[in-house]
Amino acid sequence: REASSVDGEAPKTTYDRLPAARGRRWLPLSPLAPADGGLEVFTTDGDLRAAASRRAHEIVSGYSVRVRGEVTEELLGGLAAAAQASDVPFAIDSVTMGGGEGRNRWLEFEVRGARGRDLRALLQAQGLEVSRLMRTRFGPIALDPTVVRARHRELAEPERDRLYDALGIERPPRRRRQGPDDEPRRGGARAGGMASGPKSRGGPRRRG
Repeated sequence: REASSVDGEAPKTTYDRLPAARGRRWLPLSPLAPADGGLEVFTTDGDLRAAASRRAHEIVSGYSVRVRGEVTEELLGGLAAAAQASDVPFAIDSVTMGGGEGRNRWLEFEVRGARGRDLRALLQAQGLEVSRLMRTRFGPIALDPTVVRARHRELAEPERDRLYDALGIERPPRRRRQGPDDEPRRGGARAGGMASGPKSRGGPRRRG
């Protein structure tokens, strides 16, 4: 999940670019695997991180997956049952065909209880080769097309409220508005666009 190096500098991840959190540390709510790209949400609130772990099988995540192979309506229709019968069972709420040409197709998933590796294993078992995989949504937070790879932005107040509501815990009391030099407060949350190497998209493109 690294950005390309610039001027000979070592590549930096989104985590490297997060502001300092004195006395606290940034925690990913649902860490992405190195091979995956897309949305990563960080917080300084340990309670929020714990709630995300407890409710991992309830939170809906969105993924865009590019596959190579023959994708038929019959194959798509059988994916939900195959996911339930897999070694790591998970739920597919929806799967739709996206763009693509020839034997390269994009599939759009909404899943519960699955990570990127689970989707990869499921599709590979159906004879499809996965060439790219991106998380586009985590619960109520969607990938911001204006945030390029290895960059981040702070979540807006309504987004934070929806995130805490989705994870079933009370949000810490609001404090005064922070200045640009203030350290992140407890309950701070940021969303970043992650990249999984030169073939991944962490920015605005949904196809490519």
